[in-house]
Amino acid sequence: MPRSDGKIKIKVLSSYIYEKGVGPQENMGRSNKWYKGFVKALLARNVDLNKLDIDFVGLSTDRSDDFRVAQRFGEEGAALVICPGTDAAVRWSKQSHSIPTVYFGAHPENNGIELHERANICGVRLNLPLIWSPANFKTVKELLPNIEHIYFPLNRESEFVFDNVRSLYKSFREKSETSWIPHNSHYIGHRSITFLCESIDCEYFEGPYSGTSELGTLLESIRTVEKKLIVGFNDTTLVPGAIDLISKYVRAYGVPLLWVNNFPVIQDCGVADFSSDFFRVGMCVGDLAHALLFEGATPKDLGLLPDPGQKTGLNLSRCAALNIDVPAALRSKFDIAV
Repeated sequence: MPRSDGKIKIKVLSSYIYEKGVGPQENMGRSNKWYKGFVKALLARNVDLNKLDIDFVGLSTDRSDDFRVAQRFGEEGAALVICPGTDAAVRWSKQSHSIPTVYFGAHPENNGIELHERANICGVRLNLPLIWSPANFKTVKELLPNIEHIYFPLNRESEFVFDNVRSLYKSFREKSETSWIPHNSHYIGHRSITFLCESIDCEYFEGPYSGTSELGTLLESIRTVEKKLIVGFNDTTLVPGAIDLISKYVRAYGVPLLWVNNFPVIQDCGVADFSSDFFRVGMCVGDLAHALLFEGATPKDLGLLPDPGQKTGLNLSRCAALNIDVPAALRSKFDIAV
């Protein structure tokens, strides 16, 4: 409902809101394409943006602050909370059961998908295009035909690593020092990626870590492994210094890097990115927000929308530096090439 000043209070709550200068990820939660799509969707419905009070709030790494954030949102009369990212959505869901919430985020292997059953939550499910599509995996093999080993570092402190997967990682760590989990281990947290890797004749390794020290140990342990590829997810951007560490590593040792849902990281130090189409995601978020704020709908009425599409990006300069050949037919498979 409007406040006394006539404005509708919308809170954008995200773990991916950063200060300027932190690295290529600095615009993730605030100034990127999802927000532009969100605004376009509202304008298409003749919403007067001057009547909206939109406040961007970054979640602290200290989870004890979450309760105070929810308390403040209630006191300030927030009519809607938007959560860009699964991490923020999961944390917010533990604090609020009443404020209408729209989120967009991924649920690999359906982990945490029960979030959409909450009465105050609706949103857009993101696919993580690289691991959702066998066709995208085949494109990786076409781009990097000599690759034999694929390494996925995963931030085990992020809510993106759901409780069931985190319990596996905990058991693995009790039996092993910081190391990669091999593809044939029963401690693998995301089994379907194993099959995708096998489909292009590659071995899959999962690397749960906490902090840059453990991440550095994982990377150093594979320094002499040849024909390898590193794939990153945005849970790594939640670790201060992690992107810088990976950037320096792949540059120093000539390792190809792929990312999921973060083309700016690829522009900085990687080869290719496989993202959701965040402009269209933002338009979906705008449609949901309009339904909640102006059409009398409830989150239960709206449910969970499918990912509206993907955008892929290629860093030709980095490919050239790594002597990766990109013929025209392969280049045409990417939406963006820089």
